[in-house]
Amino acid sequence: MRTPDRGSTTGAASWTDRARSERAARRASAASQSPPHRHIQERARTKVRAFFSHKATLQGGMRTTDRGSTQKRRERF
Repeated sequence: MRTPDRGSTTGAASWTDRARSERAARRASAASQSPPHRHIQERARTKVRAFFSHKATLQGGMRTTDRGSTQKRRERF
């Protein structure tokens, strides 16, 4: 057992005390974080849509490749 002036009095090594307290702090931190509110999620979704629609117009539209879809493609004449 260690003496009080040298640290832990439990007899355990100091690194085990530190690891245990760090795990407890992480759990408490994760539990205290609440998910974002609905209006914040909506605003973020709108910004992402605006970014990609702007990006698509700069590149000349949305181009998707045919990856073996089951729908028949229309041919243009």
